Amino acid sequence: MYKTILTLFTGLASVSTFSQQPDLLVFEISAPEYDESIDGTTFTVVIINKGKSDAENVSVKVMGLDLTPEDAKENWNAKQEDMWLFSENMSNSEEGAVDSDEDWEQDHTIAKIKAGEKAILKIEIKDYWVFDPNCEIGVIVDPAKTIEEDNETNNQRGFFAGG
Repeated sequence: MYKTILTLFTGLASVSTFSQQPDLLVFEISAPEYDESIDGTTFTVVIINKGKSDAENVSVKVMGLDLTPEDAKENWNAKQEDMWLFSENMSNSEEGAVDSDEDWEQDHTIAKIKAGEKAILKIEIKDYWVFDPNCEIGVIVDPAKTIEEDNETNNQRGFFAGG
């Protein structure tokens, strides 16, 4: 019995590797607020480096999303209770369109996110309120996949709310 357990443990230890790469996670998108001084929208994005090494020159894409209910669920982890929003957007838009709101996009660069630390981006969208009529925001960290990471599946997150 002792020999079998030791063999299994040894076998597990020999195939395990401990990565020293960064692991970037879009952790949170705060609820947007209207800012009268810019006649537009402000919100924050929290990005965490869960990995074992620092990540440098981290690119972040922040955008308004135009999604079908299927795309929202499959690619942006939208919850079932948010599906009405995407169906409503499609029914209120012109034929063939997914959404009727204005398209917008911003690119940001974070110089460095140290291992185990977080970065907070303050996003400002001048002259535009994102609840038009509903709010669908997408954030992708390292969209070009230039940073080798432990987990490439946690690099994007959506924020969805009815207006």
